[in-house]
Amino acid sequence: MRLAAEFHIGEEQGSRRTVLIMSAVIAVAIVTWFGYTRYVVQADQSDYKAQVLSETSHHAESLRVAIERRVGLLDGLEAYAILELESGGDFEEFSSIAQGLVSSVDGVRNVIIAPAGVNEFVFPIEGNEAAVGHDLLADERPEVRRDVRLAIETGREVLSGPYELRQGGQGLVARRAIANSGEFWGFVTMVVDLQPIIDESGLVTRPGIVDTVAYVEGGGVFYGDARVMERDPVEARFEIDQEEWIIAEAPVIGWDACAREHTRSERDLALIALMLGLMGVWFTLRHENRLLTINSELESATQAKDRFLASMSHELRTPLNSIIGFSGILDQELAGPINDEQRRQVRMIRNSGESLLAIVDEVLIITRLQAGIDILNPVRFDVLEFVEALSARMEPLAQAKGLRYDTSVTGGCHMNTDRDKLRAALFNVAANAIAYTDNGEVRLDVECGTDEVTFRVQDTGRGMEPADIESVFEKFEQITPDEGGKNQGVGLGLSIARQIVDMLGGRVSVDSEPGVGSLFEIIVPVDVSQK
Repeated sequence: MRLAAEFHIGEEQGSRRTVLIMSAVIAVAIVTWFGYTRYVVQADQSDYKAQVLSETSHHAESLRVAIERRVGLLDGLEAYAILELESGGDFEEFSSIAQGLVSSVDGVRNVIIAPAGVNEFVFPIEGNEAAVGHDLLADERPEVRRDVRLAIETGREVLSGPYELRQGGQGLVARRAIANSGEFWGFVTMVVDLQPIIDESGLVTRPGIVDTVAYVEGGGVFYGDARVMERDPVEARFEIDQEEWIIAEAPVIGWDACAREHTRSERDLALIALMLGLMGVWFTLRHENRLLTINSELESATQAKDRFLASMSHELRTPLNSIIGFSGILDQELAGPINDEQRRQVRMIRNSGESLLAIVDEVLIITRLQAGIDILNPVRFDVLEFVEALSARMEPLAQAKGLRYDTSVTGGCHMNTDRDKLRAALFNVAANAIAYTDNGEVRLDVECGTDEVTFRVQDTGRGMEPADIESVFEKFEQITPDEGGKNQGVGLGLSIARQIVDMLGGRVSVDSEPGVGSLFEIIVPVDVSQK
């Protein structure tokens, strides 16, 4: 009996000891789990802030490039005005020069030359009647009078706005004072609509995800909701004309809630892992730290690459616009007569500049697509009108090579998709067909269906081998040229086209035969919202 009693006492003590140990393990597991949860939420919040900041910085750089791309055209208008003054001209060529500037980029509302500060030469007149005869030196708006005086005093370009324009709508105004014989003569002015700049920059609020606000330091908000500033946003800044522009973004539900939403599944898995043992927790934490470090390094490398590409694209684009603009002035003999050989060489300069500018634009586009931050801006449009507008751009390219360019549209319809991106995809495919076709024709056939629209680009060019078809949509891949020939472009056009079609919910296929030609078929939904 005594032995039995001692056995039961020992068993009870062992059970109590086991319970205490298990209780301690569970308590440590729970405490560790809560600590881990807090750690993961904080780490994920930091990572998410870095991700949003990267996108915000890209938007800021794209906005700066979009603004300076348009304002840079003021150089050409100034050069024309100075040539007219030096030659005692009467500005007879103003309309043709101005039309070239206005049509060269989206969003240019008008260009103006204002002798003695009074708007006298305005293009186009339609829609800008209120600007004709307006005395800038006596403008009723204090900010306009301030900027006008600043342009005269400094002799540099002054960018005003964004603000409400006299012609209606919100926009920017770039002015530069011109001197004649050392005395103030007048202004050259360019008015630019704000909305096309915003569209090109990709600065579009993502409903229910991230809110955006954009403003100029010391000025008002020109895009988004100022209440974003109350939610600890990340900010990206850039400077234009000594004014600091700011873009701020923050998640709709707040940083903490957003981080917790992202880490919910991780917390659940962590709890299960902790209940299996503290050793598993330690391993998970070490592994997580390693992943966070690698992810941070990758993010830094990606941001550095994007900043470099965007900055280099801008730095190349500015002098290229000047090269193209001034060679155009020489070609039109606005700076004096030139002989046939000089004209041939000037046109070679202009064509080379335009080719290089196209390459720079392609690099910037592929960077935005690869970063995954480009968004869709669907609009409703008529397919027939869309094809006619595209043909107006393609026909001169084909004619320059002695090729025919034909189109046909079967079963006309309307589409609701991103018109600009669809146009860019088709332009790249058709331009590629023209580049690799030496004689014959390139044609675009369009077939409207109930749910999809099919675009077929067919050429009578050199065609491709099966091995080429497999890689033709890869970045920087080009078809091996014929003996004595050379490659066209840098091999980005078709890659851009495929990525855009993917964004639109469509698909691309190729059928080609060496020596006969190629057929590219692009099929996209009629309504991108139904993709």
